[in-house]
Amino acid sequence: MVWGFILARKSTILINASNLHCGGGVQVASSFIYELSLLHDLPENITCLVSSEVAKNLHQVGCDISKFFVYEIYDTFGVSSLWSGFLKKLKNFDVIFTVFGPLYVVGLKAINIVGFAQPFEDTGRSDILNKYAQAFSNT
Repeated sequence: MVWGFILARKSTILINASNLHCGGGVQVASSFIYELSLLHDLPENITCLVSSEVAKNLHQVGCDISKFFVYEIYDTFGVSSLWSGFLKKLKNFDVIFTVFGPLYVVGLKAINIVGFAQPFEDTGRSDILNKYAQAFSNT
């Protein structure tokens, strides 16, 4: 329902993968953007802001970046994005989807959607995940 509203308005949409530099996040972002590029009815108002590492992966799989309104390689690194001028890149979008957060900016007027991964299984801390699961199942 939200996507229908966003697309009906011809909103400007940013896919932000500029903060992903190693590991599974790079692969997930690359796969997501590649799969978007394969859509026949991809809206024409999507911009991709990707890290050098995501760009390298997309190049290796032959992603057709011309399917996006704008495709830019731009690297951000954690909290330093607060004073790097990164906010200026984001200010003209109606919707921002950051594949994996956090997104370190303040004062965004856009709809801001931030993906996250659950790292507990990989770090051997499934006990924490189980506590959260129990807490939510009792509500």
